[in-house]
Amino acid sequence: MPAEQQRDQTTDGGAIKATISNSHPPVVNKPTAAGGGPAQQNPPPQLMLSATAAGVTATAKNVTVAHGKTALLTCKVGAGLLDNRTQVAWIRYSDLQLLTVGNQTYTADRRFSAGISGNGDAWSLQISHVQFRDEGGYECQIGVTPRVSHYIHLSVVEPTTVILGGSEMHIDIGSTINLTCLVQHTPEPPDYVFWTHNQQTVNYDSKRGGISVMVERGATTLSSLLIQKAARRDSGVYVCSPSSAPAAQASIHILEGERPAAMYSVARRPSIVRLMTLMLMNAVIYLSARQRSLL
Repeated sequence: MPAEQQRDQTTDGGAIKATISNSHPPVVNKPTAAGGGPAQQNPPPQLMLSATAAGVTATAKNVTVAHGKTALLTCKVGAGLLDNRTQVAWIRYSDLQLLTVGNQTYTADRRFSAGISGNGDAWSLQISHVQFRDEGGYECQIGVTPRVSHYIHLSVVEPTTVILGGSEMHIDIGSTINLTCLVQHTPEPPDYVFWTHNQQTVNYDSKRGGISVMVERGATTLSSLLIQKAARRDSGVYVCSPSSAPAAQASIHILEGERPAAMYSVARRPSIVRLMTLMLMNAVIYLSARQRSLL
């Protein structure tokens, strides 16, 4: 980034400028008219804090939110500083767009809004229906000398859910069904993971017995459904439904000695690995025989 970058943000015929430099955080200048004179519209409210009293920190330097959800970026201002004269500006780094000053919004994107939060000592920027293009850096700023600001990075993720083993599984009767659901890319581990069988919630305390679930929460959450002594009645569609990610499903077929036609056809065809192994063995035998004949 050059020593200093500057972009103009147009509002109602005037221009609102946000400046970012390597040595100083962004600063918002007064709007000016096209001819260089004062703008006719009301300028953004001035930031009224003194340098000695001001202090600003972020409640989180990195915020992760799921695509389509609501992001809340929060800066805490020093105790007693948020009064009627205090204004906090929010600026987006990617295009130096001035987003808000106080409660007033300076972008045409209505998904952005700001206001006092917490116990009255914090100022939050809210972004509703978050899109992937919203990912990047944001800065809350109080206009003092020297300027006081804090940087927050927003990450936007797309949660995913898969059931290991594929969407179609064949299980021998009497064996154990082991369905493992993998949940990834969620801002926080899901609060719960529901399992259903043929649209009915799996009952771990049913008279059938032998049904249990194990959950490991973390950056990647695992939920394993175990059903012992599989019977015909255990066939059907199983769905894994995390609280913060889309659902995934798998169809289970219980086999009683028989095998599906597709499995027969695969078993009767030599595998590529087997063919390659046979070809390699033939080549080795041929080269060995040729070498002995030359001796």
